[in-house]
Amino acid sequence: MKKITLLRIVFFQLIIMSLISCEADLDSDFEVLAYEEPILIDSANYFPSDVGNTWEYVNAQGISEMLEVKKQTEINGELFYEINQFDGKYAAVRKNNSEYELRLQGDPVGISGYDIESTYYKFFLFDHNAAVGEKWETKKKYTVSFNPKTDQPVRPSKDYDVVVKSELLERNQKLKIKGTIYVDVIKIRLSITAAGKTTVSTYCLANNIGIVKYSEGVNSVQLQKYSVKY
Repeated sequence: MKKITLLRIVFFQLIIMSLISCEADLDSDFEVLAYEEPILIDSANYFPSDVGNTWEYVNAQGISEMLEVKKQTEINGELFYEINQFDGKYAAVRKNNSEYELRLQGDPVGISGYDIESTYYKFFLFDHNAAVGEKWETKKKYTVSFNPKTDQPVRPSKDYDVVVKSELLERNQKLKIKGTIYVDVIKIRLSITAAGKTTVSTYCLANNIGIVKYSEGVNSVQLQKYSVKY
């Protein structure tokens, strides 16, 4: 089975496949507990991004994967925090009060005999103070360059449109995963359409912890352990 890499979102195709909700579990030790009134504050943080923060996830087959904040970097005057993977590609996250943005590398379009390079695009991910059902859409472009490896002919670079849609599905959930209770959890859906394909995924994120569950189609991963600075 294909290994899932985080946030597709990536993390990750799913045009027809239905989503797994936060209520679908990997084992019997998973449940949604009582709903409580939400706390709407800018200081909440559903993706703690201090350098060195780590999260370890496990899928239904017991395979683990690690997400780590590698470094902070300034891009066009904005401070981003680079993470080691998002669909196996470079990614960086930015939080501004209650709003979150993500910067991703465009999907490469592989052609035999060429090294492929893609530029990056930034999109709005979610606002943790938004009402349930609120949606966001970002339209951007990225460029793919084709660099010949040997005697291949020169190919012009190509621009691709990308449409990113996100939605706040639920908020202030209390989840129990493998015996651990996570409170103040929000759930978002992320759809990325680019280069002729659409990927849809869902995330459950706990305040001051980060992603506790990630689903793409019939596959999902759950948080096993983490180390986060406050």
